[in-house]
Amino acid sequence: MNNRIREIKSNEYKVLDDFLYEAIFIPEGVEAPPRDIIEAPELQVYVQDFGTQEGDICFVAEVEGNIVGAVWVRIMDDYGHVEDGVPSFAISLYKEYRGLGIGTALMKKMLTELKNRGYQKTSLAVQKANYAVKMYQNVGFKIVDENEEEYIMVCKLDSLPNSIFKYKKATIEDIDELVRTRIIVLRAANKLSDDTDLSVVEQESYTYYKRALESGEHIAYLVYDNGTFVGAGGVSFYQVMPTYHNPSGEKAYIMNMYTAPGYRRQGIAFHTLDLLVKAAKEQGVSQIVLEATDMGRPLYERYGFVKMEDEMELKKE
Repeated sequence: MNNRIREIKSNEYKVLDDFLYEAIFIPEGVEAPPRDIIEAPELQVYVQDFGTQEGDICFVAEVEGNIVGAVWVRIMDDYGHVEDGVPSFAISLYKEYRGLGIGTALMKKMLTELKNRGYQKTSLAVQKANYAVKMYQNVGFKIVDENEEEYIMVCKLDSLPNSIFKYKKATIEDIDELVRTRIIVLRAANKLSDDTDLSVVEQESYTYYKRALESGEHIAYLVYDNGTFVGAGGVSFYQVMPTYHNPSGEKAYIMNMYTAPGYRRQGIAFHTLDLLVKAAKEQGVSQIVLEATDMGRPLYERYGFVKMEDEMELKKE
């Protein structure tokens, strides 16, 4: 399923009416209310004139180019309000796209955005019987109050790590994952022909990673979302595999950057790159270089890499 998460466009704000209605929790066996229920003042506070107030932020999820879900926040006196200046959450997806991890990805995207903007916490209200309670808890929300029907939940953003994905420094035990990732990256970069003997590439990769990880000549990070592998990247300080250039010991070479479909545009590649650059600088190298695809080049430029002849190089600070 080809999906991505992006910031909403100003001409799309009207779609929030749909997701406001979809956000209404309907217990099993209970008839859905009429759509005009969203015109009630206590619900209009979530969407009326959205985009005109400071603190209005929204991300949408697209599948095959169609918006299927949204998460948005406002500083408002709503059901989940806890104190002035704290943004309140709203999130929903069309029914057929629930249970696929899209809601969690939307939540994580918004929490990261709020933390980056300097907010200390955010809040929401949720029906006690709503299955989403567990999802909110999984991404960092905690119950701080309740009434007969609802929990009031707060996520303290300063207690969240810089990324809510888990970044693991690779060890010898992770070689199989690194080899699989390298094959994926080589295919995406059209560096494997139809007649390539993959067993040869796999053995070459295994031999390289075993030697380079043991010697410290290669550092890699694997990224996980609740145990699911979603990304990776590596940096080589000396000799690299034959598919790539062979820089001298004065260079560090970023390689095999990968983010799984469905997890792109969530900061995974940027944070992985940051870890690799820091690891390279700790080795005292004079240059940090990489090869870039057209898709990856904007990310690297945003980080500070500039185009050279056949590579991109990190600008000197």
